[in-house]
Formats: sequence, C-alpha cells, structure tokens
Amino acid sequence: MLETFLALNLCFQETEEFLSKLVVKKTVSAKINRLSGIIQFASSKNPNDILDDWSRNIQDLMNLVKKSTHLITKEEMVNKLQR
Repeated sequence: MLETFLALNLCFQETEEFLSKLVVKKTVSAKINRLSGIIQFASSKNPNDILDDWSRNIQDLMNLVKKSTHLITKEEMVNKLQR
C-alpha cells in the first residue's frame, strides 16, 4: 500500500479513503489488509458465476451432512447390537 499512496501523492489515510470509495462505487474490486498494508485487487465476477460457486459449495456441504448423518446412524446401530 505504501507504493500506492506514494504514486497517488497522498498520505496513508487519504489513500485508504480514496480506495475505499472506489470499492464502494464498484469502480474496482479490492481488499485492504490494514495490518500488513497490502491491497489485493481482484476482477469482479459475473453474478451467475458467484451463484454457481455458492450452489456448488452448498451442495458440498449438504453431501458432508448426509455422510455424517449416515455415519452417526451406523454407529448408533452398532452400539445397539453390542448391548
């Protein structure tokens, strides 16, 4: 981030405010890590791609829940047989 505010001829606070406004206006897509002073710029994604990723993540999560439920049921059945 140091290079950014030097290039813009602004102080650190002004640079952060300037970039924050650009992000809010959706002019750029970026994440600012204040602790390390690093700005990560990213290209904006198509909303359909975002929804596809979200759907895929939800599907993966549901598969894990299904598998966990199956294993829990199996364990309960084994414990009942041992009694």
